Amino acid sequence: IDFSTRTCSNFEGVCGEIHHCTVDVPFECTTPVTFFRQPEVLRTNSRQEFEFLKEEDLPRKDFAEKDKLLSGDLSEFNQVSEEFFNELPFCELLSSRIIEFDELINRRRPSDIDLPFEERFFRKIEEKMVIELRLKILQKRQVTIPPTPTSGPGAIENNKVKK
Repeated sequence: IDFSTRTCSNFEGVCGEIHHCTVDVPFECTTPVTFFRQPEVLRTNSRQEFEFLKEEDLPRKDFAEKDKLLSGDLSEFNQVSEEFFNELPFCELLSSRIIEFDELINRRRPSDIDLPFEERFFRKIEEKMVIELRLKILQKRQVTIPPTPTSGPGAIENNKVKK
């Protein structure tokens, strides 16, 4: 915000210091996004346990001779873990456009001071803005590139494509 003070004045002009005030006004915004291509599907982590069959003789003799105790081996713990590190989408700022409207509140013309006819005093200012931001939302993705044929139609030979 740029403004001036009045040190002296007459009907021809106003003399004073020019001041500048910068104000940090935090803001938040959310908006729905229409995707041209859907974001990468999140891959979720998985954890699976497995065990091996253990065969033991039964502890008591009142079972048939051929009977065995079949169970998982409790002396070991086995698992397969799969963990994925998904890429977060991120933004790049492409352009911005700011439309400002400054309104001087309670502008008045003092009667006891000589001023040019268009000049007024004020002690309060209201500033309104429309901020347009153009963003690009990106996400790194893995791409599979198929193998290049070495013979036949479409083969690359000596940096030239066969037709």
